[in-house]
Amino acid sequence: MTTVLLAPTIADQVASEAKRREQSVDALVNDWLEEHLWRERQHKIHLEAERFQAHHADLLAQYGSGYLAIYNGQVVDTDQELELLHQRIRMTYGDEPVLITPLTIEPIQTFRILGARRTLATT
Repeated sequence: MTTVLLAPTIADQVASEAKRREQSVDALVNDWLEEHLWRERQHKIHLEAERFQAHHADLLAQYGSGYLAIYNGQVVDTDQELELLHQRIRMTYGDEPVLITPLTIEPIQTFRILGARRTLATT
C-alpha cells in the first residue's frame, strides 16, 4: 500500500466531498484517480489516432495493409493478424496505451451497426 500525503486544504476538501457523497475518503480518492487515469489513457490513444491520420498516406505506402501498433508516434509493430499483434504488444508494453489499428485505404473507417430485427410469431 502506498501512502500519499495531501496538503491540508486538499485533505479537508476531499473529506468534505466524501462526507457529502456518503463515501469513505479512500473510495472517493480511488474513484477520482481511476477516472483521471482512464481519461489520460484515452487522451494518449486520441493523440496516436491523430498522428495516424496525419501520416496515413505515408504509412499506407510503407506498410501496405494489415494492422499497425503505434506508440509515442512511432509504428512499433505490424501484423496481418490482429490477435497476434495484440498479444505481442501486451507482452512488450503491458497496460500502456498503444493504438492498434487496421491500415486500410481510408484513414477513418465508418462502421454501420445493423440491429437485429425481431419478428413476432402470431398464432
